[in-house]
Amino acid sequence: MIQESCLICEGETSAQHANIVPFLIERCGFDTGATKSRYCAECAFVFFERRLTALEARRLYANYRQDEYNRMRVRVEPSYASFIPIFDDPSSGYYQTRVDDYLRALSFYPELFLVRRVLDFGGDGSLPKKLLPGAIVEYDDLSAGKTARDGPYDLIFASQVFEHLSAPRDELARIYDLMDENGVLFIDIPIEYQGPIAKAWHQHAQLGGSLVNMHEHINHFSAQSVVNLLRCIELLPFFQMVTRSPKLGITLAARKGSRLNGAYLSFFG
Repeated sequence: MIQESCLICEGETSAQHANIVPFLIERCGFDTGATKSRYCAECAFVFFERRLTALEARRLYANYRQDEYNRMRVRVEPSYASFIPIFDDPSSGYYQTRVDDYLRALSFYPELFLVRRVLDFGGDGSLPKKLLPGAIVEYDDLSAGKTARDGPYDLIFASQVFEHLSAPRDELARIYDLMDENGVLFIDIPIEYQGPIAKAWHQHAQLGGSLVNMHEHINHFSAQSVVNLLRCIELLPFFQMVTRSPKLGITLAARKGSRLNGAYLSFFG
């Protein structure tokens, strides 16, 4: 499953050699450790040419971060062992900092604390339940399963999801159809590089790094590429911020015709 044109704008991309890490090769059953890393200058976006099929994605994310997954990953990547206690503990500083930063983002538009129906896309529902205890939270996730129905949802929460998706534009279009006409999308994506993504892409080619070593994150967004992706589906961003640790770029967006289509949405032009 090879992709050469930009996953966002479908335009031309530049390419350079990249490696698939051993854990991904073993977990997904790849027959090669080589791929290409591609950069779209129009979108300031980097992605790996080798995509995941539906079967490969299920192999990768089945029982995600559970015992069998952890054993395999530690065997191939011993350094991963130090992260397991952090990810397993919902009261850890890692999670608490995330929750605090998410609350700061939601506070930009306080009406979000009154939403009734929430979809956690790519999660198990636990984070939105902490943030919005009065809401009905459903979820749709390869590992956790699915309780989601047909919508409409007042808020769709997609935390650390789109960097994993082989077809992010198609998936965004799918959840767009589940949004209430006045609903909000909350999306956050890791920021794994410093400075302009084009500069980081070239530096990583020389020094190594996430932009040329394909792991679970098969897409690498900049703030601009997130905006471009949203606009492709006629979603308009009205707020962006960067969290503390881990560094995540949060964006809130709404439909063009929503009641947010005033001062908030005009902020981005």
